[in-house]
Amino acid sequence: MEYTDGIYFDMPEADYHALPRLSNSGIKKLLVSPADFWVDSWMNPDKEEKSTGALNLGKAYHAAVFEPEHLNDRFVSSFNASQYAGILTNATQVGEELAKRGETKKKTGENAADQIERLLAIGYQGRILSVEQAKWEEERGDRIAIPADAWEQLQKDMDLLYADELINARVSGGFAEVAVLWTDERTGIAMKCKFDKIKEDCWIDYKSFDNTREQSLEQCLADAMRYRKYYIQAYLYHTVIELIREEKIKCDWSNWRTEQVALLKSILARKSPLPIWYVFQQKSGVANILEREIHIMKPEHVSNPVNAGGVDDEIREEVGERTRRLSALGALAEAEVTQAMNWFGYCMDTYGPDKPWGALKPTGVIDDDCFPPYWLGLEEKF
Repeated sequence: MEYTDGIYFDMPEADYHALPRLSNSGIKKLLVSPADFWVDSWMNPDKEEKSTGALNLGKAYHAAVFEPEHLNDRFVSSFNASQYAGILTNATQVGEELAKRGETKKKTGENAADQIERLLAIGYQGRILSVEQAKWEEERGDRIAIPADAWEQLQKDMDLLYADELINARVSGGFAEVAVLWTDERTGIAMKCKFDKIKEDCWIDYKSFDNTREQSLEQCLADAMRYRKYYIQAYLYHTVIELIREEKIKCDWSNWRTEQVALLKSILARKSPLPIWYVFQQKSGVANILEREIHIMKPEHVSNPVNAGGVDDEIREEVGERTRRLSALGALAEAEVTQAMNWFGYCMDTYGPDKPWGALKPTGVIDDDCFPPYWLGLEEKF
């Protein structure tokens, strides 16, 4: 299927990832280096598709948070023999059970499958490893298997998350996995993004984190925003919502459900940007589940009150909401996104899509300017 600029509520995951468009993850790769971006992009004919256990587990968590009704349709716990007490795991054990029932342990020319068939034929009711594995494979179908211990932890983590009324309300409702395709006006670069969830009053993204350094929670979250560059996603997705509000991304509503049309109309009717919420959940069963509103924009009235002339407070608030500016975090994200897109355009012009992209600065120096002053001992100590 060919996809054009627009909003897609039911785009298959494989289709989304195959689209030759720049995304949030691509922008972050470009900021590492254009070479890192190219090798992991659609342009690399030798790119290996990643389907690691960690990626699959992350997908399962996102489904559990935002589409719990579909979790068991897409994922399943891996086969776990330890859940069956007394299960027969080898041919020797099968032979012993045959002998207990007056049967020959193993007949001439008989293999393990034949032994199992004979044991079942005489009414054995216990569990046999190969039989249970075959049943599990049949029931699994095309679902992704998650290691049994990770699946158990996922269930516990979701129990914690949904027991929190505030978080439960935040992640419930709306539409999950909404893909948006657009073309950047300044550069002409084809772009894409996929929202974890969009609601009438906000959009939400789920982030798991660990705290191996035992920082305060606020510092841990701030470091995650900084070093994992979560602020870039916040800015980019905010920009997309603004393009939708300004009707710069055209949509074909003809096949949309009533609720989907209602969502879009509510976004178009807003007088201010759609708030951004990240839900953070600590890994390893630690019951730290937090939500944080991400401020990419600031209302002008925060720093420039307009009430001196006796303007009604409600009007003042509305004016402030409608006239916003980027926060420092938003300005940093904008600068980095602009830089990454400029590099994309430069490398596309220089190298084209068919050969690896090289380093932007292949030669240089390493000097004092490359390091933080405090690390070099250049800052005054008190």
